[in-house]
Amino acid sequence: MMEEQAEPDWNAYSLVASIEEGRLAEASPSIPPELEQDYKQAWAAVLPLALRDLGEATNDLVVRSALAVVAHAKGQHTLATIALCTEDERVEMLGG
Repeated sequence: MMEEQAEPDWNAYSLVASIEEGRLAEASPSIPPELEQDYKQAWAAVLPLALRDLGEATNDLVVRSALAVVAHAKGQHTLATIALCTEDERVEMLGG
C-alpha cells in the first residue's frame, strides 16, 4: 500500500511509529508469539520505504514521522519519540 503511493503519507508513518511507541510502553502486553514474525516482517518492509521518503522529504510532517520510523527500526526509541514532537515541543525540551 505505502510503496504504491505517489506522495509519502506522513499519517501512515506516524501511525506505525505511534503503535511502536505504545507497544514499548511499560504497561503494554508483549506481542503474541503467533504474530511476532509478521510484526518483524512488517518492520522490515516499512524501513526501506521510510528511508526512501526521508531522503526526498521536505514536508515537516513527513520528515518527522519517517524519521521516527527509522529511529524505532534502529532501536533508537527515545529519538523516535522526540522526532514525533513539533519544533516548539523540542525547543521547550531543550529549555528554550
